[in-house]
Amino acid sequence: DGEKIGTYVNYDLMVEEYTTSVSGKELYDVVGKTAFDKYGFSAYVDGKDDDFYKQISKNNKDDVDVTDNGALTQVFVDSDAEEVVVTVINTYLAQADADYNEKKDEANFVIYADSEKRVSVSGEDFAVSDVAEGEFYLVTYADREIQSIADVETLSAVEISKISTSGNMVTSVTVDGTKYDDSAMLKYDSKVLNEYTQSNMKDKTYNVYLDQYGYIIYVEEIKEIGNYALLLATANKGSFIGDKAQLLLT
Repeated sequence: DGEKIGTYVNYDLMVEEYTTSVSGKELYDVVGKTAFDKYGFSAYVDGKDDDFYKQISKNNKDDVDVTDNGALTQVFVDSDAEEVVVTVINTYLAQADADYNEKKDEANFVIYADSEKRVSVSGEDFAVSDVAEGEFYLVTYADREIQSIADVETLSAVEISKISTSGNMVTSVTVDGTKYDDSAMLKYDSKVLNEYTQSNMKDKTYNVYLDQYGYIIYVEEIKEIGNYALLLATANKGSFIGDKAQLLLT
């Protein structure tokens, strides 16, 4: 009836996609000389207009600055419309800040982007009835709304044998002999991880969270329980003479 029912990707026009950094020359090569010389260009990052397409050039061997590990870059060439569209979609870590609200039929998340964003999603749009406070998810975010929600892969209670850094940034971690490179949106506690060496990671365990492409997006140290005492026995209220309780210290 002439009503708009949605906007969808025409994958028939997609000529290439990447989930790593990509150079201006690589993008030039997949676009092709004819399209580069004659077609109009537009580009978007998380749904917002961007001019990074200006970095596309057959002489630019440097990475386009908005492309990176875990950022989905897709290139579309429309010969009929004589148009090239390049999009970048980032994946972010989100944490539920409350259990699913059955009365409101919604779930609330904190998205860890450049600045933290608190966003609510409706049960009409997403399957969120099982969302529990504190759980982590992977989301895409555009137009001030969550566009997709997915489970995050978790390497639970693992030991990290090596953390690689560049400057003040973590670039990879090694778990059980497997190296996991960082996502562009990797989040971590710099006080815990940034200056670690292999020697002082011994006897510590971590939860390592991966995005859908296998890059690390979050690392947290599992805090050990401190000294505690196991209560073995207590004295009768009327006989507090000498020991009032028996404790086993650990």
